[in-house]
Amino acid sequence: MIKRILNSEWALYKDLRLSALKGAPEAFGSKYEDAKLRTDQSWQEQVGKLAATDEAVNFMAYDEEQWVGMVSCYISDKSEMVQMWVEPSVRGKNIGKNLVHNLIAWLKDNQQRELHAVVYDTNIPALKLYLKLGFENVSTKGKEIHLCYKIN
Repeated sequence: MIKRILNSEWALYKDLRLSALKGAPEAFGSKYEDAKLRTDQSWQEQVGKLAATDEAVNFMAYDEEQWVGMVSCYISDKSEMVQMWVEPSVRGKNIGKNLVHNLIAWLKDNQQRELHAVVYDTNIPALKLYLKLGFENVSTKGKEIHLCYKIN
């Protein structure tokens, strides 16, 4: 099951985000040590934005009685997918694909035409997933591969 996060699920978001940062530090720009120091109020404010605005969104994946993945998107001058993560024990079950598809559907409903993502060149599984889903490589800056998905 995949659903948009609720305000009341801020602690769940915090736990999943910290797990992602701790388990795959090479995949994110944020650092576990910094995120761990954030206040509960900071987490609540972030989830409040992700749960109830058109400028940001977060989808959570639930599989067999546990939360196992997430993806967020922030919209300013462009829609940027961030914080994509799936628990290693459930990878290969199309959870990442389904998270991205839910995000694209939400963006389409919100009249967005493109979805951007940045992947580090060492994150081969994520890069393969995004390319398989139809993202195109638009540029490379150092270790960052910049991708774009055209929403129909």
